[in-house]
Amino acid sequence: QASVLSQRPEEKFWEEKLRRLKRFKAKKGHCHVTVFNDRTLFIWMNRQRQQYRKKGGLRRDRIDALNAIGFDWKDSNARRTDHSSDDEEEPASAAAAAVEQDT
Repeated sequence: QASVLSQRPEEKFWEEKLRRLKRFKAKKGHCHVTVFNDRTLFIWMNRQRQQYRKKGGLRRDRIDALNAIGFDWKDSNARRTDHSSDDEEEPASAAAAAVEQDT
């Protein structure tokens, strides 16, 4: 049955997104994808969270696969506005810089 499922377009789509998330984690060391890192993967991840919250909405094998790579089940809305790259330090805000100059 698993081989039949994997031939369906929606299964192939899901598996491709999981592979993309695994590649992201291998490169960055975490699963905290932002809309600025990879918009389509970010949207897919949020859909997985939504399905997970629905009773019977996300299959156990998918939950297990996401758990196996350290998927963050918490809502990532807080990271939606994070423009910084993981490789860069976050710049000080203009307001903080102005306060430092006044002191």
